[in-house]
Amino acid sequence: MLALITLLGMFIVGKTLSQVQSRLAIALALGFVIFVAAFFNTQVALHVLIFSMLLSPEIVIAETSAREVTIRIDDLILAIISFTWLAKMTINKELTALRDTPLNAPIFAYIAICAFSTALGVVLGKVSPLSGFFFVLKYSEYFLVYLMVVNLLSNEQQARGFIIAMLVTCTIVSLYGISQIPSGRRVSTPFEGESGEPGTFGGYLVLMMALALAFLVYAESQKQRVLFAGLAVIMLLPLLFTLSRASFMAFFPMFFTLLFFSRRKKTLAILLAFAILVGPFLMPQYVINRIRYTFEEQAGSTRIGSIALEGSASARIESWKKVLTKKWPARPLFGHGVTGAGFIDGQYPRVLAETGALGLFLFLWLLWKIFSNALLVYRAAEDDFSQILSLSLMAGLVGLMFHAMTANTFIIVRIMEPFWFLTGIVMMLPAMEMEKEVREGKVQ
Repeated sequence: MLALITLLGMFIVGKTLSQVQSRLAIALALGFVIFVAAFFNTQVALHVLIFSMLLSPEIVIAETSAREVTIRIDDLILAIISFTWLAKMTINKELTALRDTPLNAPIFAYIAICAFSTALGVVLGKVSPLSGFFFVLKYSEYFLVYLMVVNLLSNEQQARGFIIAMLVTCTIVSLYGISQIPSGRRVSTPFEGESGEPGTFGGYLVLMMALALAFLVYAESQKQRVLFAGLAVIMLLPLLFTLSRASFMAFFPMFFTLLFFSRRKKTLAILLAFAILVGPFLMPQYVINRIRYTFEEQAGSTRIGSIALEGSASARIESWKKVLTKKWPARPLFGHGVTGAGFIDGQYPRVLAETGALGLFLFLWLLWKIFSNALLVYRAAEDDFSQILSLSLMAGLVGLMFHAMTANTFIIVRIMEPFWFLTGIVMMLPAMEMEKEVREGKVQ
């Protein structure tokens, strides 16, 4: 059977490759390899997805007079794995056997309001049908990561393997970020083009630092403490040199969430004391200048009370005002549809403008359900691994919620794929613990 599928696939791919340009051919060949791997071993495919989240390039598949048409390899991998997973479930007649989790209802409700608002926007001529369709599909893509994880994860060993892969990936991209520091430019992840995406990199690092610091807090040996302290430092350096103010703003709520909820506060308290006493003397001048620049008055600066803001910060404030005074009042309940309100740099005003008050309510409900259920897992957990993951998810989520005040954090692929992967693992921890106890005969 495997040989037959492989031969058939080789024929189709070979026939296709002879008719398309080389870059697209590479993408198609890679896609076929991943399809075969995903069909026969989904765990391997998910590991490939983890590494591709931050380490995959864009491929130009076409060019127009206006712009290049590109596809990210991780988008391709996710689409292939998702299709393969759904195909296997269809073949095995398991489509109705999706695991019920506390997040299913808010996820599907939020997707529904995005789809409905966008369809309404298309009818009213506010949204391009093609653009709206693909953006809603993009939003749904992140939730597919979650659904795949909760339906494919079966034991703690697999979960540990995924977490190790996430930390290894983060170490690689952090070292890549450190290598960019001597250039004097804002650091970014690999394959982001000439300008890069420092804010995206910063948001990702805030999430992963929550995980590294949680492991540090629960480290049992000196070797583990050195390992996770070193990992946290490796992440902190590129975070500083992203010069991303949204990421700086996100770091502190993330850290204080760890400190507030942790059952072992000593390590975090020592780190906080060290940062207060020594941090001002070690802080790179680049970072200090970046923070000061926020409050430098320029022509046309917006003021908040007596505080003046620089140009980009002022532009954000003005766009938020426009949402609250013009865009949202025009369609208060359902919004203008996804992409129908134009570019808005801030997750909450964007959700309000695109999906209205109902969409914002469902979005905040989803975030609350993630946090509250992670807290339930944390309080019920008896083993360190479950406590580490649930604590890091709570802290990472709080950090990203602050990051989202000035960025569209919850629709950025390089942040959301690892976030939803971690969320899926945490939501499955109680079920895995129960299955473990059943196997060991502790419960009937």
